[in-house]
Amino acid sequence: MLRVLGVGELLITNDPEDTLITFALGSCVALTIYSSSQKVLGMAHIALPDSTIDPLKSLQSPGYFADTAVPGMVEKFLKQYHCHGWELNIRLFGGATAVWNDDSFQIGVRNLEAVTAILQNYRLACETSQTGGRFSRTIAVSVKDGKVKVHQQPLNSAQPIEGSPPGKLAILPN
Repeated sequence: MLRVLGVGELLITNDPEDTLITFALGSCVALTIYSSSQKVLGMAHIALPDSTIDPLKSLQSPGYFADTAVPGMVEKFLKQYHCHGWELNIRLFGGATAVWNDDSFQIGVRNLEAVTAILQNYRLACETSQTGGRFSRTIAVSVKDGKVKVHQQPLNSAQPIEGSPPGKLAILPN
């Protein structure tokens, strides 16, 4: 079953028929965690790095913030699904730079830094990632085999980024 995650949503599933997908990642970050031995997949569509700006929202939508999404996912994998940290395939997508010249908030960069730092606190690291740049990315991951499909296109399709293909589909190996 295709399960769509919107901004701020987080989902962990062990149903082999599930494929998790999130659309149009710009500065947002998709964190995926997969255990091939337990056949468990998690995805979060993270919008902001720090929940202190809206603690109530972090309780209602823990996937919205890096500092609630990452610990929530990792703890579930380790405790509820009995996974070992060394077996987890962790990937990051998104974290793009805004299309305007003055990206003073640097949300994409800050999201990536926050997720990476929290993972390091657990002594975990990303195996692969497709992050940064000025691309919108759509990510789909299968529970059955952990395969990731990434579709990316320039954020401002009216003015393509010099040297980049107009739209690109990549399939990442496990």
